[in-house]
Amino acid sequence: MPSVRVLSPDSAEALRLWLDQPGVRGAKRSLLARRAAGYWLGIDGMDGPTSRALQAEVHAVGGEAILAPRADQVDALLLMTPEQCASLVTRLRGGPRALARWGADIAAALRSAARPPLPLVLGGRHLDFSRRAYVDAVVNVTPDSFYDGGRHATVPAAVDYALRMVEQGADLLEIGGESAGPGKQVSAQEEVDRVAPVIEALVRRTDVPISIDTRRYEVARVAVEAGAHIVNDTQSLADPRMVQLAAERNVGLVLMHFPGRPGELPRRWRYHDLMAHMASFLWERADRARRAGVLRSRIIIDPGIGFHKTDAHDLEVLRRLPELKSLGYAIMLGTSNRGFLGWATGLPVGERVEATAATVAYGIAQGAHIVRVHNVKELARIVHMMAAVLTGRPSSAPNTDRAPALPVGRR
Repeated sequence: MPSVRVLSPDSAEALRLWLDQPGVRGAKRSLLARRAAGYWLGIDGMDGPTSRALQAEVHAVGGEAILAPRADQVDALLLMTPEQCASLVTRLRGGPRALARWGADIAAALRSAARPPLPLVLGGRHLDFSRRAYVDAVVNVTPDSFYDGGRHATVPAAVDYALRMVEQGADLLEIGGESAGPGKQVSAQEEVDRVAPVIEALVRRTDVPISIDTRRYEVARVAVEAGAHIVNDTQSLADPRMVQLAAERNVGLVLMHFPGRPGELPRRWRYHDLMAHMASFLWERADRARRAGVLRSRIIIDPGIGFHKTDAHDLEVLRRLPELKSLGYAIMLGTSNRGFLGWATGLPVGERVEATAATVAYGIAQGAHIVRVHNVKELARIVHMMAAVLTGRPSSAPNTDRAPALPVGRR
């Protein structure tokens, strides 16, 4: 019996199989390609005259543009085929300065959404995001960790645990000396005393890149001097010295969506459009970092699961994660054992590994490039299986991504 299938326009592989058939040539192939692929583009924060001029240009190339005025700005939703997008970009670039800017931004967003971010070389490891996602193992050097309850609060315990995580498949090690929970802040000196000896010991025993998870410049500076390769700035340049440190020391920089203050209750936060707010926030922080001298390839963005977001917000971030790909940076996703998993499943901390695994697999399918996890052994296996699913070829075994140098190319 004949069967009927609904083919997703997002499936490039299904489209290619149809277009490569012997009877599909010339005009037929072009027609199928135009009808099967299209773009929905969201643009936020235009002024009224520019939005109306852009709408006219979109209509001129045969596309559709829907304008949504709010407060003192206008948002727009553009619906176009690839050919219409190309024509629009050409027209905008040859037009007035205000429209030319949007032409360049649209072209950049389309390029970034269609290809993986630049590879990252740190600490003797080559992270090639076109091959697979990578595992960032959380090592809490705190007595009040929500996950491990302080089991790794001493230097020997933290170092042994971190090396065990490397054996189980960790591609990165993230060292944290202060719990993120409300009311759990410690002094900068205490945080330094917790993390610096651990980092110093680890750089002597492994070439896995080490990240310092902190909100303080003083801690980040000491950690980098001790050998840390990445600064995970949990408050996204609230202290401008963070970006100068990253630029001067040529280390990686993680920028997290963190629009409020430490310890604020997430349910106090309301967003007109969560992902629009997040994209604008992260774009501005990343642009600030690049202007300060941080290489694009060393910038990582993090949607900040659990920070200034409700449980429903966290689930929305997962569903809409592909919207961040157009920014062009590697995306870090930290869902491991988070509160929204308990809200969704009713399970306590310590019993959320399967729920975490579901979000890790789904997050990678949606575009995450680095996953921040506690249960490394189980989740590293999922990461490698997802690489095989998405690329169609077996993934490399853990700990085989060493490379002496990155080939000359985009930075």
